[in-house]
Amino acid sequence: MISSKRIYTVLPPVASTGEEPLEITTLVQSPVISVLGIGFSTGEVHLHNIQTDQPLFTLGGSAGDIIAATSRGQKRVTSVSFCTDPAVGAEKSRVATDSGGNMLVVGHHDGDITLWNLKKRRISSIMRNAHDGPSGGGVIVGWLAGQNVLITSGGDNSIKVFSNPLYFN
Repeated sequence: MISSKRIYTVLPPVASTGEEPLEITTLVQSPVISVLGIGFSTGEVHLHNIQTDQPLFTLGGSAGDIIAATSRGQKRVTSVSFCTDPAVGAEKSRVATDSGGNMLVVGHHDGDITLWNLKKRRISSIMRNAHDGPSGGGVIVGWLAGQNVLITSGGDNSIKVFSNPLYFN
């Protein structure tokens, strides 16, 4: 008989505005085994080390610059993916305070895609209306393993491939 055992629980953090707990919308492991990227309904993305139970940092949301980058207000996160291409600084890392790479892509409910520079902790570029559809349909993003190639899908029921999206503006 095989049974499972819960080994860890991340309690929901409070929004940077200090209001109610955040609604988690997506979760992905970073290239560093113990670090998770957690996307929220407020547009924030938290990088959290589950081995030490310490938050590393927060991107976006009402406390970050993603709100300043859009006139449409809150941008619900629908997916998150880390770039693992060594050419853009995604070397394998075991350092608990490292996020595991330089670039993070975030898909949003409105069809936009945001590329974050993790070392500088700021937006590298925004692909506006990368996908159409009802309210953008929620963009799903993913990097091809070890490559600077981004694959996305969204409410327009299309799959799009972006080569070298780090320079897309």
